[in-house]
Amino acid sequence: MPHLHTWLRRAPLLLALLAAVALVAACSKDESSTPGAINVTLTGSASTPPVIPSDSYAPHNGQVIHAAVVDTASGQVVGRSATTVTSGAFSTQPGTNLASGGLYRVDFFADGTPGGGAATANGACDTGDHNWQVAIRDFNADGINDDTTSTPVGAPLPLTSSVTVATHHDGTYVVPDCLSFPSYTLTVNDVGANWGPHNGQTMRFALVDQTTGVITQEGSELVSGGTFTSHVLTTSLIAGDKYFLDFYADGDPGTGTTNADSVCGSGDHAWRVAIVDADKNGTNDDNTSTAPGTPQPVANAVHVDLSHVATYVNPTLVCPSFP
Repeated sequence: MPHLHTWLRRAPLLLALLAAVALVAACSKDESSTPGAINVTLTGSASTPPVIPSDSYAPHNGQVIHAAVVDTASGQVVGRSATTVTSGAFSTQPGTNLASGGLYRVDFFADGTPGGGAATANGACDTGDHNWQVAIRDFNADGINDDTTSTPVGAPLPLTSSVTVATHHDGTYVVPDCLSFPSYTLTVNDVGANWGPHNGQTMRFALVDQTTGVITQEGSELVSGGTFTSHVLTTSLIAGDKYFLDFYADGDPGTGTTNADSVCGSGDHAWRVAIVDADKNGTNDDNTSTAPGTPQPVANAVHVDLSHVATYVNPTLVCPSFP
């Protein structure tokens, strides 16, 4: 009986300890499940308060908005996305599967001269672009960001739930340091020297953003002696984006410039290559094929080594890249 009396006397303490253990386990379970549940959506409004009717993103219609979510504690980019401005507005989701409690901001820029449309884009972040930063500050955890496009950027607050960062084109740009958007070169090489059927013809290249379909850069080289000079598309690959390289030979094979018209059409040989560098060694893993692979996010400078193989694609797939 003394043992029973001792146990009964200690029972409340034991129950309290068990309850504490259960609470810790529950908290641990909640914390481990939070990553993967939090997303960040960036929007740009076409309609604005009546007092500022010019604050839509219309000056950037047709241009691509590139967005990056940055962990402000480490300075690392943890998510990216891109979309095209249409009718003065856009929506994109640069941050997914983010951890609860993190401190983040959104960096974004419009590629091209304001009012110049897509024709002024160069596929890279530079001093000619409008750039913005927004701190993620959702004070009441209602999913709506409390900061707006501003300079200076406010201090982030710990992220606790998915947030929509709603912005308007208010002219408070930041100085573009572009650190969140490193860009790399794409070099197109001839490795087969077997382009003889296209001697005298011009090879035309177009780098296409797979997500938006926007042509970020174009170039061309003359085929002579069955080969063409390596062509460098400078500052054209933004880290984290996905691309196709479209190209065609201008003119009917074996006819030189007889049928060349600088227009991509049904009589031209055309190809498409996905930019895929899985091992990040700088050499593209895809080649000229009728079934281009799925592009992967760019992580460094890439060389695309081409040889003249007869696995053409239907020009209707490629010609929209050469309007």
